[in-house]
Amino acid sequence: MEKKKEQKKIPQKEKKKPSQGERKTGTKKKTHNHKKRNGKARSNKTALRKKQLARRAVLAGAAAVILAVLGFLLFFRKSDKEENHTLSDNVLQHEALVDQYVKEYGIEEYKDYILAIIQVESAGIGEDIMQSSESLGLSPNSLGKEESVRQGCAYFSTLVSYGKSLGCDMESVVQAYNYGMGFLDFVAQNGKAYSFELASQYASQMSGGNTVAYTNPLALEVNGGWRYTYGNMFYAMLVEQYLT
Repeated sequence: MEKKKEQKKIPQKEKKKPSQGERKTGTKKKTHNHKKRNGKARSNKTALRKKQLARRAVLAGAAAVILAVLGFLLFFRKSDKEENHTLSDNVLQHEALVDQYVKEYGIEEYKDYILAIIQVESAGIGEDIMQSSESLGLSPNSLGKEESVRQGCAYFSTLVSYGKSLGCDMESVVQAYNYGMGFLDFVAQNGKAYSFELASQYASQMSGGNTVAYTNPLALEVNGGWRYTYGNMFYAMLVEQYLT
């Protein structure tokens, strides 16, 4: 048998251990890199904090500007309302006529209501200034100024008496000047106190739910600008704006 050839073992090179100096240098490098990373992280945090503070300052400034603008608008809106919701000279020129007929029909304490109704109905312009023709079963604008005030006061007096007999409040009586006496019966059956919801419900029933655009500022504020086709569900609120 052939003898197996002996394989010579090649001695492996021993790994050279780093000297003490090399170990110190490596440690210094690691420490330096760690400090560098920590410093960079702190720098990033500081920059982020500055950005957040700057953003907050901008938002605070913007909020202050918005609040100032809103305050400005609300102030002038209030001023406009006060200016616009006063009785016009055209209405006040009929004051003597109103005095005459509120006395005749025993409703002197409601004189301000009669003047406010004239403002809402016609602003004191035209002939049938209280739009009272229809309460007599006549066509609209069938009465002259004095006849209109006489009939308007007579009709309002009737509404006041009927409202009191049912225990209804004054706002219901004012709304009934526009809707008719049947509204007082409706209010009496539903709590005896006026509310815009009741006025809306009544108009909805009487109109069959049909609506029409109505761009009065009050309507725009309350529901975006519409009303039912029966009467004016905002009537009591419109009159109230002109009460002194």
